[in-house]
Amino acid sequence: VSLSWTLNYCADRAELLDVLQRLHRALRPGGRILLQVAHAAHVNGQLMEDREPGPGGEPDDVVFFYRFVRLEGEALPMRAEYVYACKSLNELVFEQHLLCMADAGAVALCAREAGFTDVEVYDSWQRDPLQRSPSPFVSAVKEIRSQ
Repeated sequence: VSLSWTLNYCADRAELLDVLQRLHRALRPGGRILLQVAHAAHVNGQLMEDREPGPGGEPDDVVFFYRFVRLEGEALPMRAEYVYACKSLNELVFEQHLLCMADAGAVALCAREAGFTDVEVYDSWQRDPLQRSPSPFVSAVKEIRSQ
C-alpha cells in the first residue's frame, strides 16, 4: 500500500493510530506500507512554483504556486496553500489545507503502536536518512507470523 500526503489530514493522534491499525489489519503478513508524509519541522514557508505544458501542449500554460507554513501545536501542524491556473482553459483555483499530523516521527511511532515492524523514515525515495525533507517517506511491514 502506498499513500502520499493523506495521513496528514487525520485530525489528531488517535485518528492517525486508528487509520494505521486498519491498514495493518488489511495487509497480508509481509505486506508493506509506504507513506509519503508532510513534515512541518522542515518547511520554511517559501513560495514555490511549477510550470507545465497545457492540455494542448502550450508551454507554461499551467502554473502551480504552493507554500507550506509550519503552525504551532503538539503534532507539528502546517498549512498547505495552493494556487492553480491554466491560461488556455481560463481556470484559477485557490485552496488551503490544514495538515494536523505533519510529523514523520509521530507517524512512525503510531505505525509501531499499530503493530508494524521494520518502521523506517527516509529523506527521499532513495532511502537516505531523514535530514531536511519536508516530504519524507515512512516504510513499515506487517510481520510474518511464524507457525
